[in-house]
Parts: sequence; structure tokens; C-alpha cells
Amino acid sequence: MLHPIFSTLINRPDLVADHAAAYAELLRHEAADLSARWRRRMVAWVAVAAGALAFMILGGVALMLLAIHTFHWAFAVVPGLVLILTFWALSIARSPAALVNFPDLMTQVQSDIQALREAVR
Repeated sequence: MLHPIFSTLINRPDLVADHAAAYAELLRHEAADLSARWRRRMVAWVAVAAGALAFMILGGVALMLLAIHTFHWAFAVVPGLVLILTFWALSIARSPAALVNFPDLMTQVQSDIQALREAVR
């Protein structure tokens, strides 16, 4: 007499294959999500570096122009906008990473383990 799990494995291997395919699809989806989050943070760090460099250059140009001309609002606004965008990119770049990667996959594994424990009893 075989256990019901083993008889299912023998009689219906397509169910096991479908279950494994679902796991593979869930893993692919969550890996793509993790990759997109990492890519977004890396682009934000590049934007922070470019924004800081642009702020320093535009700020220096504004100071040099201020030395030879009277004050104009553009001398403060243009570098200020770049600085605001830089801080916005910094807030994205420094956003906390997910504490648990692959949360749906981990939930599914725990659910399957619980189901197997109940089936064995």
C-alpha cells in the first residue's frame, strides 16, 4: 500500500510537473521584480552623481556671472532646480531595500510544506 502522495506522484506526474512549472514562473516573476528594483536604484545613484556634478558646475558658473553682473533670479533658480532633482534622486537611491527577497515564493514554499505535513499525518 503506497502513501497517497507517492501514488499521486506515480499516477499523475503531470501534476508535479505543473506544480514545478508554477514554482519556476513565480521565481522568474519575483527575480524580475528584484532586478527592476536594483536597476531603479542604480539609475538613481547615477542621477545623484550627475546631478551633484551639474549642481557644482552650474553653481560655479552662477557665482562667476554674479561677480560680473547684478543679481538675477536665474542665478539661484537654475542650480536650485538641479539640487532639488538631485535630492529627489537621492531619496530614491537610498530607499530601503526589501527585507525579504522573494516574499511570494517563500509564502508558497511555507504553504506547501504545511500541506505536506498535514498530508503525511
